[in-house]
Amino acid sequence: MKTLSKLFKIISNPKLLRIFQPIIVSIVSVLVIVAIAKAGSLTPPGTPAATGASSPIPKMQAFTASGTWTRPSNVNVVWVLMVGAGGGGGGGGGVYYADTRSGGAGGAGGHAGQSIIRYPVSVSGNVSVTVGSAGSAGAAGVGGLNPTSGGTGGTGGNSSFGSLVVNGGAGGTGGAGGYTTTSTGGSPGSSSFTECLELGFYISGGYGVSGGNGGDNGIAGSNGSASAACGNSLAAAGGVGGAIETTYAGGGGGGGGGHSLYPNSGSGGGGGGHGESAGASIAGTAGTAAANYGGGGGGGGGGGVGSSISNANGGAGGAGGAGYVIVEWFE
Repeated sequence: MKTLSKLFKIISNPKLLRIFQPIIVSIVSVLVIVAIAKAGSLTPPGTPAATGASSPIPKMQAFTASGTWTRPSNVNVVWVLMVGAGGGGGGGGGVYYADTRSGGAGGAGGHAGQSIIRYPVSVSGNVSVTVGSAGSAGAAGVGGLNPTSGGTGGTGGNSSFGSLVVNGGAGGTGGAGGYTTTSTGGSPGSSSFTECLELGFYISGGYGVSGGNGGDNGIAGSNGSASAACGNSLAAAGGVGGAIETTYAGGGGGGGGGHSLYPNSGSGGGGGGHGESAGASIAGTAGTAAANYGGGGGGGGGGGVGSSISNANGGAGGAGGAGYVIVEWFE
């Protein structure tokens, strides 16, 4: 015990510690270096020095018009976002003056285009890119003794990256012209995909919806329907039907356009013209063009009936939103 006590006093002597401290530090440093070397590397894994190469750099190219993506020599895979173009809204129906006539009906809204998000694609060369053209606006129905229905909105074009394709949305049909019976609002175009479906990389987008009927013989026009609130989007409002004035009927409101993956990209329908007991017939309001890529255009409102010798057109539909393509990769 006395021997241990003497040894402790020697070791804890401040003078001896000052002498041996550098030697102890050196020995510990050597042991640490040897241990790291035995582990295989003095450089943390994943750093440029450890891998023998610099860190990859993210690159991106957006296409708002068709073109070609040029492949860098060291790139074998890319990630693609694509949106098909939205359909145009149908035009509203025209009217003829007389209190025995109905108001023009509203056109339907256009469907949104389909989308995919960051879909991985293997590449071995340059790739052709197609950006879908926006669906055209349906023409306004023309007023007269035999008023015409509004035109059907154009179908949105498909977008593609090589063989990978997403479809554009269908255009809405036009509302009927105002005759002596109720004019029927335009109906949405046919679609092969499920509305508002999100499945893996795929988003189907929303449908355009029906326009409102024109008022019949002194009845207010019906409101256009509102499109579905897909994802983070609010419903795109249908146009308001035209109000009755005494016995003169109002036009139907246009239907709202469908939303793409871009929030609130579809647009609302135009309002129907109101009935006019002391003046000319009132034209329907045009539908609104899509607010963002791939959205559907709103349907045009139908014309409202007036009392004086005059005719009125419906409102034109709104154009759909154009397609869009984004390509991402690392170099």
